[in-house]
Amino acid sequence: MKKKANKEQIDTLKSSLYYKIFDIYKVNGQTYYLDKELNLIWDEKKEVVGIINNKKYVFFSEIDKIIESVNNDLLNINF
Repeated sequence: MKKKANKEQIDTLKSSLYYKIFDIYKVNGQTYYLDKELNLIWDEKKEVVGIINNKKYVFFSEIDKIIESVNNDLLNINF
């Protein structure tokens, strides 16, 4: 008796290329592809949106938010 593949297994198979298989990482309903060879995170548009650093996923959008917050804090400081 053959086991039927579930949707996630099919999506994983569809997201593989002939030379590389990506791990899938889902956040808030958004699908990302982890390239562990290059330590990059790709989105569905095939754009790099983050890096993998010490087994942690760092998204560029989060870094931008931190920089903006620091800049706003610096503007509010009276010297």
